[in-house]
Amino acid sequence: MYRRRDTPRLRIPEDVPAHVKEDKDLLSSGTCDSGIFSSSSVELSSGTLDSFSSRALESFSRNASEDDSDSSKLERGNYERMDSGIDVCSCPVSAQTSHVDESKKHAKVVASFQHESSKPRVPSPTLDDVEKEIFRRDENGETELHRSIRRGAQEAVFSTIRFASSSSCLDIRNNYRQTALHLAVASKLPLVVRRLIIAGAHPDLQDINGNSPLHLASIVGDFDTMIQLLRPISSEEQRKMMHRYKLPTLLAYRGIKLDAINFEGMAAVHLATLRGHINLLPLLKDYRADFNAQEGLCGRTPLHMAAEAGQEEMIRILVTYCGALCDVETYNGLEPYASATLNGHYNSADLLEAFGADPYVPHSIDEDTASDDEGDEMEGLQEFSRAVGIPAN
Repeated sequence: MYRRRDTPRLRIPEDVPAHVKEDKDLLSSGTCDSGIFSSSSVELSSGTLDSFSSRALESFSRNASEDDSDSSKLERGNYERMDSGIDVCSCPVSAQTSHVDESKKHAKVVASFQHESSKPRVPSPTLDDVEKEIFRRDENGETELHRSIRRGAQEAVFSTIRFASSSSCLDIRNNYRQTALHLAVASKLPLVVRRLIIAGAHPDLQDINGNSPLHLASIVGDFDTMIQLLRPISSEEQRKMMHRYKLPTLLAYRGIKLDAINFEGMAAVHLATLRGHINLLPLLKDYRADFNAQEGLCGRTPLHMAAEAGQEEMIRILVTYCGALCDVETYNGLEPYASATLNGHYNSADLLEAFGADPYVPHSIDEDTASDDEGDEMEGLQEFSRAVGIPAN
């Protein structure tokens, strides 16, 4: 609130127009709003208003004391009603400048939008386009799925699998005829192996050496990787799988061929024994692998290989848990006991004898088998041909 101020009464000539007298009374009252409070952006204290009213009264007094001939000037506007442009000042210069800048900025945005709109629109890539790019083979025959597995980027692998339109995308081979599942097994990535198996990747495809993913798992000796290969697929796993195609039914999934051989005639049990991976033998036995199977080159069983290497602990597991027989002969007639003895592993030979092996070493090492018997050679060749699946001529 502002306070009233007593002001002296002014002498105004009688011929001054009525509206001037009204204005004089208004000014003399000390209130003198003069349009100031019409501006919401300007606030005046009571002291400022009193000072402004005093100056207005002094100006009016000077104009009233002039000659009557100047009354016309007073009527024409020399007398100002003290609005003094306060409303104009309510919009500061900085605000006006900011408004101009905003207008220019808006104009630039509109011009930029019009320029972008005038450009020809490029259609967004479809899922099929993305799939073709992801599964495009490079100079090594590898896709993005192969490369992600080599880098060990599991999340990238999972995303890539979700873009596949069929399980055949997962079985693309590189120049070494390796699929994504081969690389995942060789890289010891059990989670990736499991995801590929659930998604329908073929578990029995062979690489350039005839090795399937199970062969590679037997070579690298990783228990977690092998069990992810062998474990049956559950309906819960299929339900959680995100895919773009219909997964094969659980009845259609027949598992892995445990006794398949590579191009050297060896199955998974032979490779695991040769590499000394004792931890894999009970697992293979639980899934019913044949531990009396003979490899195609010489007819050796896993027990022969363990006896030749003098692996006593492996001999115990093979005989007691895996059901290996001690009387199986190789193509030249050697039993495991003879293989251990001829290689100088007498402790292993004694252990085999304790398990019921016949302590017999044939004389074929001296003369009989050293002789060139064409009939025996042909018989061995035929045995090898049957083992590897090649018809003998």
